[in-house]
Amino acid sequence: MQSLSPMAPQNPGFILVVLALIAMIGCGPVGRESINSKGGTISNPETEMYKAEPLLWEGQTKDGLLWSAFVFQVIGAEAASVLLPGSDDVREFCPAYDNISNAQRVNFWAFLISAIAKYESAFDPQARVMLSGTDEVTGKRTYAEGLMQLSYRDIRTYAFCAFDWEKDKKLSLQDTARTIWDPLKSLDCGIKILATQIESVKKIGHASTYWNALKPSGIKSRLTEIKTASKALPFCKN
Repeated sequence: MQSLSPMAPQNPGFILVVLALIAMIGCGPVGRESINSKGGTISNPETEMYKAEPLLWEGQTKDGLLWSAFVFQVIGAEAASVLLPGSDDVREFCPAYDNISNAQRVNFWAFLISAIAKYESAFDPQARVMLSGTDEVTGKRTYAEGLMQLSYRDIRTYAFCAFDWEKDKKLSLQDTARTIWDPLKSLDCGIKILATQIESVKKIGHASTYWNALKPSGIKSRLTEIKTASKALPFCKN
């Protein structure tokens, strides 16, 4: 897989691109041949306008549309080569995956990310859950934090995760400026962790997946619920 670099959510030019994508998600031109480097749509002059199916956080949080635009951007422009071909178990989540367009495939993976966030953090960018063991980066107890429930120690395994403990340790635990609580940094890191795992294991749901929600068993497994929700996407139905 190509090197996945961190995005730069604070860049004003980037924000303008994301805002433009909000409009594109609702009615952008799509096709089956090439990924648009500006977002999660595919251009083909012979296709009609594509209206993406909404992601789970839309209508549940004031920033839902921004998150959706960002997720389409990262999947369509940076993780497409790994995610769009699918996984060995993708048809368990989207039975019609082999027959849908690339734009719909981007939509599927974006929906999956929103489903993970639903069960991991309930869409709360400041969610914080204590885990066992010591975080090698902070030297303190390990916590899963943010929208995608990630940890500072992830930056050692996944260099593309843009969390900055040296900055965050100077801030109070209530300060929303902490990098690990930045929802766009969390989504960027989470999408790329998922892509890394898909490339390695070839499956969405498996025992060694990063997120408990995607594990086949366990009290925090929500694999059945996620499969049911994604199968209900209109383009996923056979």
